Parts: sequence; structure tokens; C-alpha cells
Amino acid sequence: MTTEEKIVEFDKILSMKFPLVRRLSFSQVSHGNGSIEQCVSIELQQRGGGKTLWIELLDPRDLIFHQPSWSEVSISHLAIRPIDNGICQEPRYYIYDAEQDEILKLNCRDFTLTIIETDEK
Repeated sequence: MTTEEKIVEFDKILSMKFPLVRRLSFSQVSHGNGSIEQCVSIELQQRGGGKTLWIELLDPRDLIFHQPSWSEVSISHLAIRPIDNGICQEPRYYIYDAEQDEILKLNCRDFTLTIIETDEK
């Protein structure tokens, strides 16, 4: 899938509105060859239940997360744009909260999106 196709898929899925942050986690796995694989995972839920969106952001860099002073952490419009690294480097994506520019920002090498049907309300 091309960079543009991945961004279109991201925007299409996020248009389904998943504002509630249920979980945000950082993980890293050390491989035998000395390399380390890092991942930021975000679980977002629709208001009123119904569906949950699981986002995995691979090889994250420059992660900024600001917990708001109010009790509920929500991201009303998670957005994505490509980062132009030049011809020789692999593409990266800038992920950010387009409406509340302070909650979440990072860039990543790749991402996966998984929608899960939930019964939770």
C-alpha cells in the first residue's frame, strides 16, 4: 500500500469518530541482533460504545502526550500527514490531534489500524 493510500485509509476509519482514549501504551522488544523494536499503541472508543479502534504506531519518535487537567482524556480529531524525508529514506508519518494540538503528537515509520466490535457501553 502506498503512503497516500495508507493516509486515505487512516482518514476514512478515523471519520467514524473514536474520541475516547481507553489506553495508551509504549512497548519495546530487544532482538538478539542488538536491534530494538518500539511501538506506541492507542485504544480509542466511540462514545456510547459500539466500536473500538486499536492503533499501533511502529518506530515512534518525538512522542509528546499531555494529560489534560479535566478528567476525561479525548482526542476529537486524530490526523495524519506524511513527512518528506527525501528520496533515500523510508517514509514516516506525523500523527497529531488536529483540534487540541497539545494532547498527542508523534511521528512513526508505519502504523496499523484494527476496528473491534464491542458490547461495552
